[in-house]
Amino acid sequence: MRDGESGRLSVWGVLICGTLVACGEGGTEVGVLPDEDLGAGGGDAGLSDAGRDTGLADMGLPDVGGPDVGLDAGRGDLGAPDLGVDGGLDAGPMDAGLVDMGAPEPTVCMDRRADVPFPATGPVDRTVGDGTAGSCTEAALRTAVAAGGRIGFDCGESSPVIALTAPLTLDASSPDVVLDGAGDVTLDGGDASRLVVISGGDPATPEVTLIGLTFRNGRAPTAGTDLERSGGAILHAGGPLIVDGCTFEDNAAALIGRDVAGGAISNQGNVPTFLVASSFVRNRASNGGAVGTLQTPLVVLGSTFAENEATGSGGFAGTG
Repeated sequence: MRDGESGRLSVWGVLICGTLVACGEGGTEVGVLPDEDLGAGGGDAGLSDAGRDTGLADMGLPDVGGPDVGLDAGRGDLGAPDLGVDGGLDAGPMDAGLVDMGAPEPTVCMDRRADVPFPATGPVDRTVGDGTAGSCTEAALRTAVAAGGRIGFDCGESSPVIALTAPLTLDASSPDVVLDGAGDVTLDGGDASRLVVISGGDPATPEVTLIGLTFRNGRAPTAGTDLERSGGAILHAGGPLIVDGCTFEDNAAALIGRDVAGGAISNQGNVPTFLVASSFVRNRASNGGAVGTLQTPLVVLGSTFAENEATGSGGFAGTG
């Protein structure tokens, strides 16, 4: 839908003000929804009466026909085959079905991971930890991230948790970073700190790839503009961001604010974000309980969203 100059769409806990390509496990394209073709409407898309993200909202646009995508008995069409998604979506005043947003012919969805611009594989450039319990400290992680390159962990214990008292910060002067937790490392903000901030220059830098990490209990600041209070775990306003095989749990941005979005990740700017084989659980924000994106191309592939909550109310014109 459109309110003034901003197109806003919510799907699976994601608030989108840009272009979305969403793919299932087999690479089936759900839709390509450019900002300029989102149509017109009133309330926040995809919110049920309780304020939870429930899918793509019916904004009262006509159905142009086509095969059923399997959402809520085929209330609309994006031209994709039936995905068999559970039709138990909210049928209240917002009628959270799926509608045709007037998008152009869908592009061919990526064949799983093939088109994601992963950095070249290779040995790690540096390692956080020395193989002993307790060696994976916040200070050691900050030193490694500041040096950049491919970073691994050797923590001497299974499932280490690194508590962060302030976010890991990368800016235009930072080298590219690949941070690989191998599915075993958790970064925890203790309900007091955001976990990662990425800002950049022109051209947008640095490139950041996050692999096999859990981001837990991140909190965006309570003061500042709506955009500054977005992104409980990650605030992304720099170069390309790839999130591969990561988990985001119990992160939160500000719970009220017209432009606050992304309980886990807030994407701001025109540099793409790729979410691959990742999960988003119990994240909260005023809009886009899991992910918010403003003018950012977003590709979601084989990822899951559950129990994320958009807590605002009143639609784009208000605080929801």
